[in-house]
Amino acid sequence: MNHNKYCSQYKTNQISYAEQGKLILMMYDGAIMFIKQAKNKLKKNDLGGMGLYLGKAESVISELSNSLNSEEGGNISKSLESLYNFILKELLLANIKKDPVVLEKLTSILSKLREAWHQIYTKEEVKIASPEEVRESITYHS
Repeated sequence: MNHNKYCSQYKTNQISYAEQGKLILMMYDGAIMFIKQAKNKLKKNDLGGMGLYLGKAESVISELSNSLNSEEGGNISKSLESLYNFILKELLLANIKKDPVVLEKLTSILSKLREAWHQIYTKEEVKIASPEEVRESITYHS
């Protein structure tokens, strides 16, 4: 087995065993990276390369959209679905119009979503003190 095959297998395993929150972060990272690569290809007038990376970004966003659970996610899920649909339409328009400004806007939107998810994912559980613990921690001054 060559080095590239080991790396590929490692990435496959990393994705397979990642917990859901980490997987979502990885998907946002991938979409952002693909859009940035598409923008770089556009700057170099490599329209085929741009289309390739926009297609990859579209696949990631579609997967994020398809993974939403509207029953458990409620309004948040519906809002994310609308946002993902907007992003998909904008990716299509960016490909048609060859517009780097749209790509920058999409990178910004996805970066904000990624940061919000990162905050949710990495938030430590808040420990709520019992009344006894509060009383013990209070010092009275006479």
